[in-house]
Amino acid sequence: MLTAIDRGPEQATRLRGKDVSNPMTVWRQVQDAQPGLRIALTISYMKEHLDQPLRAGTLASVAKMSLPHYFVIFKRCTGSTPIDYFIRLRMERARELLATTSCSVKEIAGVLGYDDPLYFSRVFKSVNQTTPTQYRLSHKSVANRSSSVADLSLR
Repeated sequence: MLTAIDRGPEQATRLRGKDVSNPMTVWRQVQDAQPGLRIALTISYMKEHLDQPLRAGTLASVAKMSLPHYFVIFKRCTGSTPIDYFIRLRMERARELLATTSCSVKEIAGVLGYDDPLYFSRVFKSVNQTTPTQYRLSHKSVANRSSSVADLSLR
């Protein structure tokens, strides 16, 4: 984009066939050219705020897009809606916490912003096809087997 402007004053006012003598036009083209980066920024925002309620309007403002445009671009980039993606991020973190901590399901639900542990369990099961308790038990048995294999290899 800058190379077209750097080529000389006679070409500086045209960029991809559009008049760019107005700096706002250049800024708009930069914004339009990088929706994937703005979606990545909102995904980072989601990851930093897993414990808080999420509003689609907040994400759209982080991306500097209108809400309808944000939904279209997000779905095009990720294949899912922002809320579904956020739920999957929360459930990914829940699986990690279930596997690596001894925190109760209620505590994990609270850490991830769910006030109701039963609702959290229902969401977890809908995403992972298993309950949080079953996930923890199956994961710990796998972890115990792998640690015992590691112990045997050290002997």
